[in-house]
Parts: sequence; C-alpha cells; structure tokens
Amino acid sequence: MRSIRLANFLSALSASVAAYFFMQAISRLLAPYFHVKSVILVNPTKWVAIVVFAYSYLLLMHVGRFDPVVAWAANAWQNADYGSALFRLRLFSWRDRRASFTALLLTSANLADRAYAVATNAKLPETDMEEPSYDLDFASGRGALAQGNLNQARHHFDRLYDRYPSSALARYALGDLLLWQNVEPARAHHLLTVALADPDRTCLPHWTRLGFEAELHASHAWSLGVIGKPEELQNDLDRAIELAGQNKPVRAAVHLRLGYALRALGHFTMAHQHWSLAREIDPHGWAGNQAADSLRLCAP
Repeated sequence: MRSIRLANFLSALSASVAAYFFMQAISRLLAPYFHVKSVILVNPTKWVAIVVFAYSYLLLMHVGRFDPVVAWAANAWQNADYGSALFRLRLFSWRDRRASFTALLLTSANLADRAYAVATNAKLPETDMEEPSYDLDFASGRGALAQGNLNQARHHFDRLYDRYPSSALARYALGDLLLWQNVEPARAHHLLTVALADPDRTCLPHWTRLGFEAELHASHAWSLGVIGKPEELQNDLDRAIELAGQNKPVRAAVHLRLGYALRALGHFTMAHQHWSLAREIDPHGWAGNQAADSLRLCAP
C-alpha cells in the first residue's frame, strides 16, 4: 500500500458499502412500522461511514505497511520542497519516531551532518527496525555517504548487510557504496544484480515512492560501466530515468550515478550532460551539489 489516493479510495469504498447495508438493514426493521419501502437515517448512516472509514484506513496501514505521514511528507519531498517535507514529518512524529525517514530527508536536502546525527542518536526498539528501509544503519550509512565519510558508511552498510543478507535494500546499499569507494567492482555488480533479481523488493515500505528502484537501476548501470559492459548499460539507463519520473531528488540522484557510469566508459561529454541535468533538477539537494562538484573536478 504506497498511495494515499488508493488508501482513501479503498477506505471510502468500504465505508460506503457498510453504510449502505446498515441503511438497508435498518430500513427493513422499521419499514413495517412506518409503512414505507425504505427509511433513510442520515446521521446514524454518516457515523457508521466515518467509523468504518477510520478503521479501514488503520487496517490498510497495518496490513499494507502504509505510513500516511511518510507518504504525505514524500509528496513535498519529491518536488524538492525539503522545508515542507520536514515540517510535515515533524508535525506528526514524536521523539525518535520515523527518525530513519527524517535522516533520509535531511540527506537529500544536503544536510548530511544533521542526518547522520539524527540517525545515530535515535533510540528505537528492535521491533521498529525489522524492515530494512526503516533500519537506522541504512539511514546512518546514507548520511555518512553524503558527508563523504565512505569508511563510516561502509561500517553501517556492512552491519545492515550482516543483519539482512537476503534483502534487496541491503544488497543495493552495500553494492552502491562499493562503487563510491571504487573497490571490489565485481562484488558491487554481483550485489546489485542479485538485488534486481529479487521479486520481493517492491514489497518493502515506500520502496518505489522513495526512489530506491530507480537508484538501483542507475547504480547497476554504474557497475556495468565500471566492469566494462557498455552493451548492457543502455537498458538500465533508460529504466532508471523512466522510474525516476518527476521526482526531483530521485531524478538528480539517477543522473548523478549515470554520469559516473558513462565516465567509467570514457564518455566524458555524456557524463557531463547527466551531471548538468542533476545540478539543474535539484540545485539545493545533495545529488545536485554532488553533480556540481563532479563537473568542477572533471572539467573538460
């Protein structure tokens, strides 16, 4: 369950059906006394609909692992409106609740020091970290990567991988980090390839909404460039851009990685084009700033 619109529709549908059958049942009970075919009870029916809607919504959240606050904040985040996204998140998050997602937003907003502090200082029960995408090591690793502290990022992603060795997210995180470290390219490619082959990856909460699928394809393209397989790269390149859609932070992160993929193959002009796009799409975010640095360091 990854869409507020879908959750609202399903909840409203459940409420409407319940209200209709409630009205029909009451009408049958009262019709003999009022000598009418149906009795419309507006206020009781309305309250039945409200209660059913609320409980249906809660059920969808629990069963579908759907967090409406994360989805609401993500709607602002995908437009690179980081201030609104963080405000929405903090409005309904107490203490360390949703600390990992707060850290991910801060990382995208190019506030890596704050992101790392939030993720590493948070205290969450073990039960709140059963899903890798909510694991504090994942958020801490992303923050450390944005800081440029690759060794610390490796520490967190190794811990994540040790805990979830079969998770697509853990494989993606570690494989992507190996590319940033410029070490073990074959292992990086293997981890990313296996992650792409995992059919259960999209079942993780907000996997697609937060852009992990698009970034995974972009990182896989990067690994293909590093190991020298240009003939297989185009499909990942196209797929990553398609999946990023209109999500600005994800589009910038995708173009940033595709630039590195093309640089690895010696296509410097095309690499610069992707980095320029990343900088233009999200000039204030981490990916846009990283792309700007790459343009300065690799000036023609």
